[in-house]
Amino acid sequence: MLLVRALRSQLLLGLCAICLLAPNCLADRIHVKNGSIIKGKAIVDDLHPDQYLIIGEQGKTPMVLKKDRVQTIEPEKGVLDDYVIKRKAVEKSGTKGAEDDYQLGVWCLGHKLNDLATVHFESAIKKNPNHSEAHQRLGHFNHEGRWLTASELKTAQGYFLVKGKWITAEEKEQRDAEASATAEQKTWARRLTSLKNAMVNGPENKSKLAEAEVMAIHEPIAVNPIVRVFGLDENPQFRSLASRALGGIPGPEASAALVTRLLNEPVGEVRESYMTQISRSKEQNIVPKLVQALKSESLPIINRAAWALGNLNAVAAVPRLIPALVSSELQTVWDQNGSGGNGINAGFSSGGPGGYGGFGMSGGQSIPILTGPAVGPGVVAFGATSVPASAFSGAGLNIGGAGPNRGATPRMVAVNHQNTEVLAALVKLTGRDFGYDVASWQSWMQVAFKPNPIPAKRVPQP
Repeated sequence: MLLVRALRSQLLLGLCAICLLAPNCLADRIHVKNGSIIKGKAIVDDLHPDQYLIIGEQGKTPMVLKKDRVQTIEPEKGVLDDYVIKRKAVEKSGTKGAEDDYQLGVWCLGHKLNDLATVHFESAIKKNPNHSEAHQRLGHFNHEGRWLTASELKTAQGYFLVKGKWITAEEKEQRDAEASATAEQKTWARRLTSLKNAMVNGPENKSKLAEAEVMAIHEPIAVNPIVRVFGLDENPQFRSLASRALGGIPGPEASAALVTRLLNEPVGEVRESYMTQISRSKEQNIVPKLVQALKSESLPIINRAAWALGNLNAVAAVPRLIPALVSSELQTVWDQNGSGGNGINAGFSSGGPGGYGGFGMSGGQSIPILTGPAVGPGVVAFGATSVPASAFSGAGLNIGGAGPNRGATPRMVAVNHQNTEVLAALVKLTGRDFGYDVASWQSWMQVAFKPNPIPAKRVPQP
């Protein structure tokens, strides 16, 4: 009982604060014995004569206050006085006064008593469920002869409310499927992790059984878990295992994963393993994904994609390979301008354990320069060497220095790279070799290239 009284007291104080915060509220000032002041119109409750119903300009439900808790009431003329009079007239009309309730609601709107207007519009449709004007004022919609709220209309139209957003049945089905797939993939990931642990820590017989179990997986839902658990592992043997496992799973999900892993695989032997599985696949998304990779900003990815297209004998990819023969990227180069010692010495060093390797310019040290490409199956890499800093006149790098003897200054230039695997793929697929002359390749393609050459007819033997 004490708890109930305390809650009522807190509610009363909160409502008091709301009324006191309304600066334009013209209503009676009701002084409560606890010292608070409530602004509103106090009327005697007909059903309970020992208490007041306090009507405010805001809120749909009157506040109930026992008479013995009221100290004094200071009347103040306002719109609520007129409202109380009109309200009593509507109450006398009884259950047949739907139109009276509606008209009082309209009057309330005109006097900015919006909450009270809602009360009377709702009362009107309780008395007359087909009162269209009251429904419209409440934002209801007539749907197939029934008045519905906005939420009810969405539901009737087949929408579902999910996390505060209305979505179609198709979207909900897709979300449910994705959620189910995510949960199932987590289950697969746990199972694969357990098998991986058995391969690493278990005896040889259990390790072989675990590997055989991985190779026996043929469900497309397991593609992503296989990539996460094995395909991204630091151990090349596990990445190779992932290629074989993905190769045994039918469908475009597995073939797409095979292509992605091949393009990002740094070890040649593992790339060969992925290539073997891709060559065996009949999925139609492989060549388009490799062709798309030719537009990458990464030189290794471009060359790996071309290498794979050549191995697949993808003659139709020739028009896309030609623009990828030469790639351009911005690099910083150093210009040597005269001699002298006006430069600012710049140095880069390893910085001790965990630091980044680099070069130094002071004390007669060296600076890096690019070397030619190192070529391997499906990859091209550019290395670097160093030359003595004395090769540059001046003691260091003068960045933005003035005068004729500025030392070495940096500038950005476009550097072209010849993609060796792209050329190799073009030569293999066309039987022609125009080197890295893109214009010659394009001229030949417009005249002589046939993406699907018709085989010559065999003449029957006599």
